[in-house]
Amino acid sequence: MAELLSEHLKKYGFAIWVCSDFTNVAEQVLNHQLQLVLLDINLPCYDGFFWCKKFVGIA
Repeated sequence: MAELLSEHLKKYGFAIWVCSDFTNVAEQVLNHQLQLVLLDINLPCYDGFFWCKKFVGIA
């Protein structure tokens, strides 16, 4: 799903970064200075709800 979304967003000129290491998503998001984060609720290690709560806490 990430690959499909990435390809569609690239067509419209968006710069895309796809996470491949799900052990510390929050650190990677901060390092990339992202403006939009799309989360899957079925991520390995911790689900998207967990990471969403973490992002709100660090914003």
